[in-house]
Amino acid sequence: MPRKRGNKNRLSKGYWFLGNDNYAFVNLWHGGDWKERVNCIGFVVLPDDTNYIGLPGQGAPEVVPFLEKVVMAEGGFERPGMKNKWIILFY
Repeated sequence: MPRKRGNKNRLSKGYWFLGNDNYAFVNLWHGGDWKERVNCIGFVVLPDDTNYIGLPGQGAPEVVPFLEKVVMAEGGFERPGMKNKWIILFY
């Protein structure tokens, strides 16, 4: 799902997906996390060629039980820190 709004003229600058020069977040599911300012499931690409599936649920406590089920069913996810946020790295 591409970016819906062109905040700070990001669409006209070629930022088709959420993010900036430090990351791109490609939404894979509509369901927002207002604290992370992204949707709750997405594919993240960093400038160092690191990429991962991210499941941020900071600002969406009602979605956390669903995200936890995804994490348990799929396996391989890490939870960096104590936040309601999980990632699975791809190399």
